[in-house]
Amino acid sequence: SINLSWTLAPGTTAQTLLVSRNVDMSNAQTLTLGSATATSFTHQSLNPSTVYYYQLQAFKGTCGAPAVSAGASTLPPPTRLYVNQNATGA
Repeated sequence: SINLSWTLAPGTTAQTLLVSRNVDMSNAQTLTLGSATATSFTHQSLNPSTVYYYQLQAFKGTCGAPAVSAGASTLPPPTRLYVNQNATGA
C-alpha cells in the first residue's frame, strides 16, 4: 500500500485525488476520500513494483487551487525462501 498525507488548505470545502500509472496523469482515476476535509489516504490493493502518480486539488467553493502532484512506487513481491527439512547438520 501507499500512504499519502497532506496539510489541508484553510477554507477547503472539497478535494479531488487522482491516481495514474502515467506521469502525465493520462487515464487517471478518481479516488474516494473519507471526507471533503481528509488529510490522508491509504491506497491499497496495488500491483508490486509499479510506480503510481497522484494529483490532489483543493477547492474553496467553486474555485480550484493549483493541483499538487507526487509519485510513489510499490515494493517488489517478497522472495520465497525454501527450506530443506531433510538436511542434516555436520
